Amino acid sequence: MPAVPTVVARTPRRHSPPARGPVAAALVAALVGALLVLLPATAAQAAPVLLSQGRTVTASSQENYGTPASAAVDGDLTTRWSSAAADPQWIQVDLGAPAAVSQVVLRWETAYAKAYRIELSTDGTHWSTAYSTSAGTGGTETAAVSGTARYVRVYGTTRATQYGYSLWEFQVYGDTGDSGPDPARGR
Repeated sequence: MPAVPTVVARTPRRHSPPARGPVAAALVAALVGALLVLLPATAAQAAPVLLSQGRTVTASSQENYGTPASAAVDGDLTTRWSSAAADPQWIQVDLGAPAAVSQVVLRWETAYAKAYRIELSTDGTHWSTAYSTSAGTGGTETAAVSGTARYVRVYGTTRATQYGYSLWEFQVYGDTGDSGPDPARGR
């Protein structure tokens, strides 16, 4: 008689699940990283650009020959514009083209405005108020503004001293919307 094969019944072995600690964490991190690479990136916000420096500037008056309006946009903190000692007085800068204006920085000399407005215009004739205060503090004052303008004006209505208005720098920041180089501006 032929031999009958013996069948051995095996009990299935239970395997313990693999360790999930460091390996799983590494796998999850890799998947998250891959997903972040595939997501569309949001557009980066460009920093505001100094638009006023070296531009054409005019003023309602000038104290004397040594304090012209152009000194307020020359980038030199040792030169200044100073007005006649009377209210009101103004200084305005022509940005050369309409721009999205976001900030104006006024660097006052000791003779500053207690009350003034920052005004915007696209044509140099019709003005809208973008900022106003009756509690000017002098020193360096930064005003957040919002609007499109070719011309930006500081319109002083009340002097803080007996002297005229005097600015070391009148800086207008914003975005022209032009990302290309501007040979006239050196950028």
